[in-house]
Amino acid sequence: MGVQVTCCDLAIQALEAEVIMAADLVAFYLPMHTATRIAAPIITRINQWRPALPICCYGLYAPLNEPFLRKLGVQTI
Repeated sequence: MGVQVTCCDLAIQALEAEVIMAADLVAFYLPMHTATRIAAPIITRINQWRPALPICCYGLYAPLNEPFLRKLGVQTI
């Protein structure tokens, strides 16, 4: 028994709707400000597509931006 993981580098590729529709959880690694800014509109889009899908943000900039990320609908920091 294992976990299937799909990794996307959002700085260079689009996030496919099929990936989100098949996901049980979405996690964003936010090691810097730029990653946070790239993730923000995608988090909003995910919440429109699948409002109950758990979203997690981790990395250096996740706790620094916790209030902002929670307003976007991120459940776990």
